[in-house]
Amino acid sequence: MPHSLYCSPQVRVHCPAECQTSDAKVFGEMKYSPKSSICKAAIHAGKLSPSGGAVNVVLGGRFDRFIGSVSNGVESKASRKAHIRTFSLSQAEQSPEYKCDDTGMTIINSGKPALVTCPKDCASAGSNVPFFGSAKVYGTGTYNPESAVCRAAIHAGVLDSERGGETSIAIVEQPDDLPKGSTAHGVSSSDASSARTSLKYIT
Repeated sequence: MPHSLYCSPQVRVHCPAECQTSDAKVFGEMKYSPKSSICKAAIHAGKLSPSGGAVNVVLGGRFDRFIGSVSNGVESKASRKAHIRTFSLSQAEQSPEYKCDDTGMTIINSGKPALVTCPKDCASAGSNVPFFGSAKVYGTGTYNPESAVCRAAIHAGVLDSERGGETSIAIVEQPDDLPKGSTAHGVSSSDASSARTSLKYIT
């Protein structure tokens, strides 16, 4: 896929399915050129299955020559062009998969920040009518724990409904002024109710 790495610390990347069929290029073996597709290289390296998921990308130093090979259905190209940055890949612990109507109560009860994976098309998965239907969202910016986690992430602008993927959630104190409902990114939220803690989306 189109992700490439030029300058970044170690990062966690979530890849869609079937990246091995992409036209994106991969250069190298074990150590990859920064012009390589991260997700396709991860399949080549055996750190990601064709079904997609999360992978850790580790920034490396200068490398003068990249070897090409075929591995796991992906062909990487050789390159004699030196780069001051390279990357390698490692398997990442997979985040729990949430459904569109799963709420944040489990996260609140754990008392810890969370990283979860959301399916695609959650914007249209619930009711946008206040206080009616399932997969409701309460608040703007910060959200009641009863909110549907994935739909609230879309409302907050950190998750694309058409793609789904991972989102990071922190537990914060609820603001003194209760967040009002609003409509954003195809999701309508209702006014938040009083609660000791709320959810806030980081990424």
